[in-house]
Formats: sequence, C-alpha cells, structure tokens
Amino acid sequence: MIPLVLVILMYVGFASTGTVLSGQAINLMLGVDVPAVGILLFGAATALLAILGYKYIHALGRIATVLGLAGFLYLTLAVATKFDVTQLMMGKGFEWPTFLTAVALGAGWQLTFGPYVADYSRYLPADTSERKTFWYTFAGSVGGAQWAMTLGALAGGLSAAKLGGDFLKNQVGYMGDLAGGGLIAVFIYLMIVTGKLTVNCLNAYGAFMCGVTISTAVNRRDTVSKAVRIAFIVAVIGASVLIALFASKDFLNLFKNFVLLLLMVFTPWSVINLVDYYKISRDRLDIPALYNPDGRYGRWNAAALVSYGTGVVIQIPFLAQALYTGPVTKLLGGADISWLVGIVATLAIYYPWAKATNRAPAQTIYPGSPVEVPAAAAVKG
Repeated sequence: MIPLVLVILMYVGFASTGTVLSGQAINLMLGVDVPAVGILLFGAATALLAILGYKYIHALGRIATVLGLAGFLYLTLAVATKFDVTQLMMGKGFEWPTFLTAVALGAGWQLTFGPYVADYSRYLPADTSERKTFWYTFAGSVGGAQWAMTLGALAGGLSAAKLGGDFLKNQVGYMGDLAGGGLIAVFIYLMIVTGKLTVNCLNAYGAFMCGVTISTAVNRRDTVSKAVRIAFIVAVIGASVLIALFASKDFLNLFKNFVLLLLMVFTPWSVINLVDYYKISRDRLDIPALYNPDGRYGRWNAAALVSYGTGVVIQIPFLAQALYTGPVTKLLGGADISWLVGIVATLAIYYPWAKATNRAPAQTIYPGSPVEVPAAAAVKG
C-alpha cells in the first residue's frame, strides 16, 4: 500500500505536466494567450475520454501513434537539415554534474514507467512469454525516450545558441517554430495534444487501479461501482489541472525536480521488486495470501519496509534538488548520485534479509486452487 500511494502521486504529477504542455498547444492553435484556457479545455477532454473508457482510449491511442511517429520524424529531419548539429554538440565541454543529472532524469523516466507496464500487462494473454513482454516494453520505452530526449536536448542547445527562439520559456511554441510554423506547426500541436490525452487517460486509469487495490485490501470488497470509478477519475484529473495551473509558469524547472524526486522514492522500490522477482520468489506467489493479513505473508513485510525506508533516507545527503541540496552533493560539485547510493543500500539490506525469510510457495497459488501444505505438516499427517 505504501508504494501505491506514491504511484498515485506519480500519476497525478505526470498528468499535470502533460496538461501544462497540452494547454500550451491548445492555446497556440486557438490563438489564446491565457494559460488557464488550454489547461481547462484539456482537463475536460481527458475526463470525458477516461470516463468513456477502454475502446475510445485505444482508438485515440492508434491515432496518436501515427501522428507521433510522423511528427517526431519531421522534427528530427528539420533539426538535422536546418542546423549544423555536429557543431552544436561541440559547443560545450563535458561536465560531470550535467552528465549525471541527465542520466538521473533518464533513469527516473524509465523507473517510473514500471507502474504503467504493471497496470497494462495484466490484459496480456496468459501464454505471453516473459521475453516478448520484456523486449517489446524495452524497445518502446527506451527507444521512445531516447528519441524524445535527444530531440529535446538538441532543441535546448539550439535555443541556447540563440537559434530559433527561447525553448526554456515556450517549449511547445518553440517546437512549432522549429517545424516551420503555419499548418505544420498546427500539426505538431495536434500531435502533442493527442499523445498527452492518451497518456493522461492512462494516468487516470492507473491511479484508479492503485486506489482500488488499496481500498479492496482494507474493505475486502472485490467490486467497485461505476459512480465511484467516475468520481475517482474526476478527482485525479481535477487535481492534475489545479497543479498544472500552478506549475505552468516554471514548467521545466518544476518538471526536472519532480522526476528527480520520483527517482529518489522509486529506486529502492524498483530494487526490491527486481531482487524479489529474480532472486527470492522467482515469480512464485500465493495470490490469495496477498490479500489476507493472517496468511503466508503476514500484515507487514518487515524486510521490504525497512529496506525501502533506509534506501530513501540514505539518499538525502546526496540530493541535488531545488528545495534542498545535500552536503555531499556540494562536495561533488553539484553532481546528483543519490539514486546510485539508494540502489546499493537497498540491495545490501534487502537481499540477505529477504533470502533468510523467504515465504514463496513452491509454485504460484491462484484464487480457488488447493492450498499448499508444508512438507513437515504433510509428513506428520
């Protein structure tokens, strides 16, 4: 339940950043200079699509995929043909703090993609191989992130070189100008809106699934009414819109610190998940016991909770945040290595403790299947 609360906050945070960018795009298409107009229109569209549900979200997702591929390809060609990219890349020397921050942002983006995969992969057929699941996820997540982040870095470099406008002040408008303006710019804005609209519906859905998991673990119910679902979706989207209205004035700086903060709290959780999956339980779970406080796993997972808490706290002296910079970070010249420290600390505590207290069954126990009888009890019987 503790990580799921953080995941809900993550979904709301990413939904708000998507709302900021989409609000900018809508305002540019409408010729409006009031940030709240685009943000509110996008929030209303997200709520409507999320409430309509699965089929409509998938239909928009197909459209967004085609528009996204075409738009990103065009922008990449525009940058490569209009500017001397090689000269641009040589314009600034290597700096460890900048490099480590870029790696941390990339790592944060990848780690926070985990809940999206977990929420969606439940729909895959039972006979889907782990290898296929991994490589399709890896290709889409890593390939898409690298393409977008590389293009963004080049756009930022062009802006810093006084080529094409000010990317830091107007991210969406800058990309439209980079595309050449006019109808092509409108197409880029439309690409941004459709892509963010699809993802924001998944943010609302993912937050709802986490909320349902938490509530059903407490009240033991296995159904949720449509009214509750709609109310939760509206609440999540409403929260993201309010945050977007606040964050629109300093988007890039707030977004960077948000991703780095997520990295701080998601790194230990990811370590625990991966170690458990590959070294401890090996994907053998007693599923009914996960929802039974008196079952195999008990009420609290001490090894996971202590390891997680330690993994988060130990990162504090190494943080490089706008609100707080740790003393060790200052000694390192501003380089943020907090997440690397969190990985090592969590691994060192969790692995030996979890191995010594392993409660995994011999094979996965599904709801309705016979309960596994410990070997000692079977002999005694």
